[in-house]
Amino acid sequence: MTFEFPAKGDRGPVTLHWYSGTERIPRPPELEPERSDIEIGAAVIGDKGTITYGSHGASGARLIPETKMKAYKRPEKTLPRVKEHHQDWLNAIRAGRKAGSDFSYGGPLTELALLGIMSTKMGGMKLEWDAAKMKFMNCPQANRHLNPPYRSGWKL
Repeated sequence: MTFEFPAKGDRGPVTLHWYSGTERIPRPPELEPERSDIEIGAAVIGDKGTITYGSHGASGARLIPETKMKAYKRPEKTLPRVKEHHQDWLNAIRAGRKAGSDFSYGGPLTELALLGIMSTKMGGMKLEWDAAKMKFMNCPQANRHLNPPYRSGWKL
């Protein structure tokens, strides 16, 4: 799947290619020949280099090739680190604070995943999503799936 995000503030446009199931992440050209292909996780390819990382919390994040990683100076850690999201959520409830991945982060991430599922459901059609209006601008058929009626006996 391909997601296209328009420029926002000082950030230019972003294109995200999502590979899942039988589709494999293409091998970045900067990845050293002796390194294994990316089996799980991501490759973030920018105009100044490539970062690879594993799944669930971007474990093992590194610049490639290794020469760039060795030359990189890590910044001081200023954000709190979360090792286990479920426990962080429970601790946030007990302490009356926001969780590390509260709805302001998790909501848009889930929305992105669901948009990809909807595109698959629509046969891979290019869908134009208006997040503010919470609807597809070019596919009334997809909009019919957004708020299905509750089953008899259930309500919100």
